[in-house]
Amino acid sequence: MTKRIAPPFAEARDDHRIFADLADRLGVRAAFTEDLSEMGWLERLYETSRRSSASMGNVMPSFAEFWEAGYFEYPELETGIDSLAAFRDDLPYNAAQIELEEGPRLTANLVGVDNEKISVGMQVEVTFDDVTADVTLLRFQPL
Repeated sequence: MTKRIAPPFAEARDDHRIFADLADRLGVRAAFTEDLSEMGWLERLYETSRRSSASMGNVMPSFAEFWEAGYFEYPELETGIDSLAAFRDDLPYNAAQIELEEGPRLTANLVGVDNEKISVGMQVEVTFDDVTADVTLLRFQPL
């Protein structure tokens, strides 16, 4: 979300409002929004990042200060820290649209198959990769 420079055109709505209204039609608005507005969600996510950053010794401004400034430049990581190390073995990364038997689709990494062997309609199964004690990645592999 960015700061508005003009009012919404006609009946235009932000993404939060669109999805909250859809959740309302399904009878799950309160569970979806957790009674937070779009700005409330932005502040919650920012503060989560701020706490995580503080645990690594990095100081971020308060959400109000960040919002007023309009940006925050995160300091460069120390030399030798590879924030993408968990994904390095997956190159090339095969982003695929996976259609679940229940109907929903999701974008996920397709592993264990050469690019030239990937095909539409390929049967796959889920696999869970425990990257760390706190992080598990959902991936798919051919049957």
